[in-house]
This record gives sequence, C-alpha cells and structure tokens, in this order.
Amino acid sequence: MTENEAIDELNTSIDLAKMCTENPERKREVQGYETAIKAIEEIQQYRALEQRAKNLFGKNQELK
Repeated sequence: MTENEAIDELNTSIDLAKMCTENPERKREVQGYETAIKAIEEIQQYRALEQRAKNLFGKNQELK
C-alpha cells in the first residue's frame, strides 16, 4: 500500500467514524486518523524537500 492509498483509507475511516457521532470514542478515533494523515503528509513533504536538495546540491546531500 502506498502512502497516498493509506491516506485514502484513513479518510474513508474518518467518514465512517463520523457517522457514529453519538459515540464519544469515535471523536478520538477521528482525531487519531487525522493525526496519522498529517504525519504521512509531513513525511511526504520532507521527502520532496530532500529530493529537491539532492537535485540541487548532489546526491550525497541530506537534510538534517
């Protein structure tokens, strides 16, 4: 499964959890899914920046 597929699955899970709004534990479940999506998106941004740095400064450059 790719990261984007995982995000899609998490978004589907959010939609399903929001259907059960009377259950307070569903709110925490939705927050967990949203946090996971944000983390995956931040990792993707980091990787994109790292690739840009490698393209600009050479393959041995790493972001730290």
